[in-house]
Amino acid sequence: QEELELVKNYMLGRMASSRETPSQIAEQVRSCIIQNIPFSDLDAQFDLITDTNTERVQQLAEQYLHPDELLEVVAGKMEDA
Repeated sequence: QEELELVKNYMLGRMASSRETPSQIAEQVRSCIIQNIPFSDLDAQFDLITDTNTERVQQLAEQYLHPDELLEVVAGKMEDA
C-alpha cells in the first residue's frame, strides 16, 4: 500500500507539473484535439489515479499479465544457474 501511494503521488505531481504554463496547457489541448480525446479526460486522469487501490492493481495484473506468455530478456552474459 505504501509503495502504491508513493507511485500515485509521483504520477499526480508529474501531471500537475505538466500543466504549469500556458504553453503546456495549450499543448495538452492540442493533443486532445488531434487525438479526438474529450477535454474532460484530462481531469478524469487525476480521479483514476487517486481512486486506484491495490485490489485494482491486482485485478489489472491478472487481466493483462500472463506469465506463460512473457519473454525473458537477458542483457549481457547469461550464466548457467
